[in-house]
Amino acid sequence: MKNNALGLWLQGGNSDEWWGLDYKLLQKDNTINAYLRFPTSSENIAMALYGGYYFLYPRMIKVDASSGKFPVYIGPTAGIGYWKNDKYSGGLAFRVGVTGGISWIFPEDTAPIDVSFELNPAWELHHSYWENGSNNPWEIPLYFRFLIHAYLF
Repeated sequence: MKNNALGLWLQGGNSDEWWGLDYKLLQKDNTINAYLRFPTSSENIAMALYGGYYFLYPRMIKVDASSGKFPVYIGPTAGIGYWKNDKYSGGLAFRVGVTGGISWIFPEDTAPIDVSFELNPAWELHHSYWENGSNNPWEIPLYFRFLIHAYLF
């Protein structure tokens, strides 16, 4: 099986950050994951880059090989984001957290894809600016993501 995958993700837990691109390097006992976030509307500018290092537990859920594999994983994540809504508001976000999830890696003879579901409690520090208003710079959101990957190389 190929180990490098590209994919898409959908996220809940933040109304302004709900989709992006994902790269996954699947190894025997761990996974390295990097994902990008893009603007969700034409009215703002927003970009983010996140990464994670996940420890795999591939034998935690035992199924017949014809059904594929169901590895469970957990590990640290970190990232940085930037947004600008208009000339009066925007900011930076720094995120650290822990991601846990489960993947369904389809059988090799079926399709070179996987689907995953993740939970990511994070600690975020925001440096925001706007003309009138105040902001609490600390946040502890809970994100959940649905991902689909194709193993291409």
